[in-house]
Amino acid sequence: MGRAETAITIIGIAKMLNYYSTRQAAQLLGIKPDILQKSIWLGKVSPPIKSPSNSFLWTMADIEKAAWALHCFDRFQDWQKGGK
Repeated sequence: MGRAETAITIIGIAKMLNYYSTRQAAQLLGIKPDILQKSIWLGKVSPPIKSPSNSFLWTMADIEKAAWALHCFDRFQDWQKGGK
């Protein structure tokens, strides 16, 4: 299997297992992606697993933990209920 095929397979698995990028996770939390990255770097948020391309793969459980750690759980719950 070549690199392109491996990348496509990894992306397919990520979509299948409902993984989110850091940008998407930050959007769900209602914060900027750089704030989420800095929170990981400072140790406020525990980092999720990484993909082979070295980017974070966030699950809903990871995003919920980050919401609690960053005190924005109310906004996250509103999003889960369908509100904005």
